[in-house]
Amino acid sequence: MDQNNHIDFEGQEHQQMMYFFMHEDHGELKIIRNTKERDNREIHFTVELSTLEEEKKKKKKKNIRTTVTVIIENESELIWEDSLTSVSSIGYGDIHLPENMQGKSIIYLLHHVFALTGLELGVQVFEVRSIVNEALNHICPQCGMECSNPSSYVGGCNHVQAMSLKKAQSHGWCLKSISNDMH
Repeated sequence: MDQNNHIDFEGQEHQQMMYFFMHEDHGELKIIRNTKERDNREIHFTVELSTLEEEKKKKKKKNIRTTVTVIIENESELIWEDSLTSVSSIGYGDIHLPENMQGKSIIYLLHHVFALTGLELGVQVFEVRSIVNEALNHICPQCGMECSNPSSYVGGCNHVQAMSLKKAQSHGWCLKSISNDMH
């Protein structure tokens, strides 16, 4: 149980949700937050990019799909607001998108959706731990996160979701819709 506010974030259930984004050049991105079962610390997200490619004067739809997992923690020890503290968090250790999803600013949309999920659950911070992918050292600060140690970044969920969406929009992405209707 979290010492800070006595809520068992890990023990909460959380419904499935779909987020749709559009980009003029890159196509449609669908991020599905799969259902989080009670007492499961993991939330799995299915990420699917649909693009239209010209092939001999015909347009062909191409789908690229991957799965990303974030972890909910009731107590995560980290440096937050200039002191070592224990806070509830949502985050991941490192992330590698398929090559066809790289260079399209999709990572900003993932940070947006992950931080929104943290807000819905009521956790305090969004955290990226143990970064191996060097690009994240550039991306995380642009999402409103601060370095908490040489290989980790942390930020308040509300700030991260807003900054991440703003950054994605500056790269041509727009939010099309959010739905919990899976049909």
